[in-house]
Amino acid sequence: MGWRGLSVLLAAGCLTATPAVAKTYSADRFDVAIRLLPGGSMDVTETVVLRFEEGTFHSVHREIPQRRTDGIQVVRATMDGRELPFGDAPGHVEVTPKSRLRIRWRFAPLSNSTHTFTLTYRVRGAAYQGADADVLHWRALPREHDYTIRRSTIEIEAPGLIDGPLLNTHRLQAARVERADGTVRIIAAGIRKNGWVEARLHFARASVVPFAPAWQQRQERADALAPRWIAGAATVGVVGLLTLWALRQGYDAPVRDLPSTIGIAEAPDTLAPAIAGALAANGRVSLEHAMATLFALADRGAIAITEEPRGLVGQRSFALERQRFDRPLAAHEQLALALAFADKHREQSTTTLSKARSRLMHQSGRFKQALRDEMATAGLLDRDRHHVYARFGAVSLGIIILATAVFIGMAFLVNEYRAWPLLIPGTMMAIGIAGFIFQASVTPLSNEGVRRRERWRAYQKHLKEVAARQAHLPAESPAHLLPLAVALGLASGWAKLVQAHPSRAPAWFHAIGLADDDGAFPALIAAGGAASGGGGGGGGGAAGGGSSGAS
Repeated sequence: MGWRGLSVLLAAGCLTATPAVAKTYSADRFDVAIRLLPGGSMDVTETVVLRFEEGTFHSVHREIPQRRTDGIQVVRATMDGRELPFGDAPGHVEVTPKSRLRIRWRFAPLSNSTHTFTLTYRVRGAAYQGADADVLHWRALPREHDYTIRRSTIEIEAPGLIDGPLLNTHRLQAARVERADGTVRIIAAGIRKNGWVEARLHFARASVVPFAPAWQQRQERADALAPRWIAGAATVGVVGLLTLWALRQGYDAPVRDLPSTIGIAEAPDTLAPAIAGALAANGRVSLEHAMATLFALADRGAIAITEEPRGLVGQRSFALERQRFDRPLAAHEQLALALAFADKHREQSTTTLSKARSRLMHQSGRFKQALRDEMATAGLLDRDRHHVYARFGAVSLGIIILATAVFIGMAFLVNEYRAWPLLIPGTMMAIGIAGFIFQASVTPLSNEGVRRRERWRAYQKHLKEVAARQAHLPAESPAHLLPLAVALGLASGWAKLVQAHPSRAPAWFHAIGLADDDGAFPALIAAGGAASGGGGGGGGGAAGGGSSGAS
């Protein structure tokens, strides 16, 4: 069983009001002296010589991870040979006890100088009981540090050593070991950024550690209980899978004799873009379908879109203005207009694209229901299948939310039982993800909806190839196909297509400059059509590591 020894973290923190000035420093020496005590504790004295080369420095800090120890006690800290009192004022050393013990030397501003910082502390429970020997496993230098260390001498008083030290090093030029009179000396040179030295020493059984340290005893108890946690997680998994299987019962799978969809290079029918997009998405309604509805209404003359003057940051913005329009609108189109131009329950005649998009996002539930009702009326949606589809989504989301809450609760048990308790929320999370996979395997669409879905997906694939320049441009203007491209999730590619093949912008769009060449229309597509956003013992490696740096 391994013990992770402690690390030395040295960093200089700059509090100067001129952050533009570069800060550079290095360590001439990073020496560590260890004296192993009867019972398995050890006294450690670290001496670091820091050379402040450029910039002004106000403090040096060090962090010592306390994991795999029975606690760490700071004995004294010095700067240039002078012991500093504890406190948080300049000329003091501040100690903050946390899972990572933090020590900070505070001093008056320094630059272009070299200073020596020394820290002495005691680590309780440093050595542990291995299978057939007492073990000390210690990473002497920080795992992460953004400065170089010219030379490091690590000296360990280790009477009774029977094996080792076994070294593991990273990012250094050379390291050698000297043994004499019960002392082990490790000398390392040319330690680059993030370089470290790790040593493992073996002693005769019970010669150093008469009984396992408290942290190792906790790990042994936790490992003894591991089968119970595994069994609990397995039970949760079985119950979860049975629940998902039960949700699928009664699902009437659609017919499989689907028509050929090869070579579809034009829209399969005259469905509204939002409905076509929802069909291609297997009945899922999203923000891009609402935005496609606005673009379709603009294409029909119900909305005019105008580029606004750019602000100080130079970002493009667009204004939407309702036009006089007397032709009938579908229910989802009426709702999209009402939501986009609504301001505190009152309809406006003008708004911005960003506000319209935000309103449609916040009221997405209403738009989804309106579109689904139209699809059901048109015979494209099967109510029973939709109920199964919706239950999968609701149950899967509920399981993931519950798994998150359980994970937070189980996190408090990690110190006592290691990571075993996390198996339960991890299994729950896996069941939730599996639920969404199950949901993707069913469809809320009717048999007719499934047939037309395949044809719209084939057309979607064709438009995607057009956008990727893998198929010829359609006879229609790319701007004319914009509502369908947005509804089918191709807004980003379509914006690049229009940018690469500029043509006259549609009549409903007005740019400040020349719409054909200033990129305003492609910017409108990208801004309005993008989809909304939304993973026996205490074995193991050496303790320590951490990070170190200066600023």
